Amino acid sequence: MAKRKSLLGKILDAGIKAAEAQNNIAKKKKEYLEKKPSKFYKKPTTKRNSKPNLCTFWNCNYTVSKAGYLFCLDHYYDEVDGFIWQCKSCDSYIDIQYEVCLDCKSNPKKPSSKSSKPTPRNKYQQESNPAWDKADKEVSTFFVYILRLNDGTYYAGQTNNLRRRMYQHKEKNTTKSTKDKQGKLMWFAPMPTRDSAAKAEVELKKLIDKNPSAIDEKIIAFRDLIREVDMG
Repeated sequence: MAKRKSLLGKILDAGIKAAEAQNNIAKKKKEYLEKKPSKFYKKPTTKRNSKPNLCTFWNCNYTVSKAGYLFCLDHYYDEVDGFIWQCKSCDSYIDIQYEVCLDCKSNPKKPSSKSSKPTPRNKYQQESNPAWDKADKEVSTFFVYILRLNDGTYYAGQTNNLRRRMYQHKEKNTTKSTKDKQGKLMWFAPMPTRDSAAKAEVELKKLIDKNPSAIDEKIIAFRDLIREVDMG
């Protein structure tokens, strides 16, 4: 048992060292992108105020840390889980049980800048949050992970503390898409930065929707690695 723990520890240590080795490259890339706006950033679509770095949920004044992102952390997960969509009369986002935001409802003569159908949501939008920037200063390794839920579906996420995040999924039920679904950790990988973890999360979500067999292969390969370590 002690030998197994030692070998598993070596795997984690190797992954962490590899992530740290990539961290310097990622930091240099981040510094470059901060000096020169990236062509990959999406332009803000909000027209409801003069501060495009605010969350676009209609009554949310939470600041988004990067220009071009649409939501704060809470409303990002609401949008990913399908609980919000765009107001039919403006560019703000609202809960899906409503047709228009309260601002538009109180001003029905406001010209509509959109069609009668809400713009389809982008469930693969990479988001950020100011709270992450503060919490991530003391962290050098991040994780992307896959859970299998009790309904047979997969869930992909990213975090700066894998053990704490698993506790939140199982005990706190703070994530709407995994609440009461008894998520089981099936796969994880270390990442050098929050940005790289968030990008990997988006790619995993795409695979879950478009090519779930690729997720199965990832999990099988991960199990084989653990089995080899255990037998060694």
